[in-house]
Amino acid sequence: MNRESTSRRLGYIILFGASLTTAGAADANLVLNGGFETVNGGGPNFFLDATHTLADWAVSGGIAAVYSPGSADTIGATQFGTQQIYLWGPGNPSPGGSSANGLTATSPAGGNYLASDSDKPYSGTYTQTISGLTIGDVYALTFFYGAAQFRSPTGSAWNGDTYSQWTGTIGAATFATPVLSISSHGFSGWQSFTLHHTATAASEVLSFLAVGGPGFMPPVALLDGVQLNAVPEPTTYSIAMIGILGLLAFSRHRSGS
Repeated sequence: MNRESTSRRLGYIILFGASLTTAGAADANLVLNGGFETVNGGGPNFFLDATHTLADWAVSGGIAAVYSPGSADTIGATQFGTQQIYLWGPGNPSPGGSSANGLTATSPAGGNYLASDSDKPYSGTYTQTISGLTIGDVYALTFFYGAAQFRSPTGSAWNGDTYSQWTGTIGAATFATPVLSISSHGFSGWQSFTLHHTATAASEVLSFLAVGGPGFMPPVALLDGVQLNAVPEPTTYSIAMIGILGLLAFSRHRSGS
């Protein structure tokens, strides 16, 4: 076997090992239905109730809808079986006008997303028990969030500046996103949140609660792409780096001989 062939094979081995490590980390999301793609009782574009429920999540109280891509400001979500409730956006139908607020069709995660009233009397709790944790290991909780405002069927009600944020828990740890303030009929744009958490049990409860105001506007907190992934140990990167350095040293030796 010549040196060029050996060098090439070493390179393939290192790249293959790195790809396996990366793929393993990317595929290890422990949150089920974190993108709200599975909605029981008829799919998205309904407000959650006894019939329309989120798979894998327990929802307690509150007013919330799941919107499919591009539907929030165009076809809206059905509430009480008779009326369509929208988010303010450029695609709002007549009557009532629209808002050139830059509302996007989806979050950066794509697909459906959750829109929860964040006014305290109308804000529900969304919980899921996460299994398969290793005590002492570090996990990264990540998600996308934003602030918006519900629009009535005619657009004649629900005006005014609002603010929203997400609070929650994972195990005994608590978290809170920054507060997003928007002008009347506005949209904050999508933001990302990351929390590193050390597991203290094999199963822990993950919960979300939207908090906002003022009341009756109503303020809306958006959520999508919820993930909980194990953080690779430093040794994983160390082994990969040793392999890369070894390849570089081999190549340097080859070029000098």
